Amino acid sequence: MFKRVLFVSILWLSFFSPAQSQDYLRFGKSIDTIIETSPKGYIYIECNNTTVDTFRAYIVLNQAETNMTSVVDYFFSNIPVVVPPGLQRDTFSFDIFDHADYDPGKKISFKFTSLSNNSFVSADSALTVYVLNDDSFQISFIGAGRTVVEHDTTVYLRVATNGYSDSATSVNVTLDAGSAINGKDFSFRDTVVTVSANTRDTILIPVVIFNDTVIGTTREANFTLSNPTNGAQLNIRGFTLTIREDDLEPSAIAENYFQQVKVFPNPASDFIALENLPLAANIQLLNLNGEIVKEETINSSVEKIAVNDLTAGIYLLKINHAQYSKICRIAVLN
Repeated sequence: MFKRVLFVSILWLSFFSPAQSQDYLRFGKSIDTIIETSPKGYIYIECNNTTVDTFRAYIVLNQAETNMTSVVDYFFSNIPVVVPPGLQRDTFSFDIFDHADYDPGKKISFKFTSLSNNSFVSADSALTVYVLNDDSFQISFIGAGRTVVEHDTTVYLRVATNGYSDSATSVNVTLDAGSAINGKDFSFRDTVVTVSANTRDTILIPVVIFNDTVIGTTREANFTLSNPTNGAQLNIRGFTLTIREDDLEPSAIAENYFQQVKVFPNPASDFIALENLPLAANIQLLNLNGEIVKEETINSSVEKIAVNDLTAGIYLLKINHAQYSKICRIAVLN
């Protein structure tokens, strides 16, 4: 009778006594998703330690399962984890950076490492966070315009997408109305450009600028993107090319021609020095009646003209070279 009672008691203890809890360190989930505009992502962990010892580990980046770029797409540094006796849960964070690129399929993965007790790691020892892209796929001009000088020979319009796509993407590039005349000021033909699949190539579209010697004004050529394929949206769809005139009026040409010439001192008492003269320049010094009081033709870029023999007063210094002239007022003190 005693043996039977003892046997029943042992069975009762084995079925109804609470089993010893399992020791583990794991992520709260193995897969998570966040939106790119979220400033932070979160890592949830759970650990159970039935021993009397405290263990340590690190949450580190799982490089093999991460396709995002550090500092550009996210910021994360290794996180130390302390596992004291008992059950505990904790939350850590990492930074997510939003940008305008279309880049679906981004993910970042984490794992535990440097465990002081490897038996604690459970099957949920890795976490992969998928970052959902909130930007639309776009094709666009790079910039909305630029200015060129008339004597530039060829300039380029640039078209690109803001991310990668599994399919090629095309768009029409056409000339719009503007003050510049195609065939006279520049040359351009409407075209269709294509960005290849799985690339972010920048497509260059040439515009040939014509140079002339006719004095004119600044003109504009306007270009437009339209009819994108592959579901792409248009971002910067208009581009203005400003063609700046480089032909000057004769007076402006003369001013530019002699802009490096220096005349000093002014007032002068002994001499007038001239620097950066064009070779074979003709120098005349005239009084206010228009009479030439001194004249020289020089073969040097530097020249001195004595004025200590002149009557004090105002004189006109005239520099002649080729078809251009420059006149400046000189005060003589004697």
